[in-house]
Amino acid sequence: MPQMSPMWWTLIYISSISILFLNVIIMFFYKNSMNKMNLVKNKKVCMSENWKW
Repeated sequence: MPQMSPMWWTLIYISSISILFLNVIIMFFYKNSMNKMNLVKNKKVCMSENWKW
């Protein structure tokens, strides 16, 4: 088995870390957007309830 050069190891390391970081950021933004959507939905429901009364 040929030995990998340190440069390759650092590249693999950096790429894996960046992918993990991106996943975390995407999850964070996704959850934030979902929360905002739910807030908007709740506000719309409250408005419609108010209009009914």
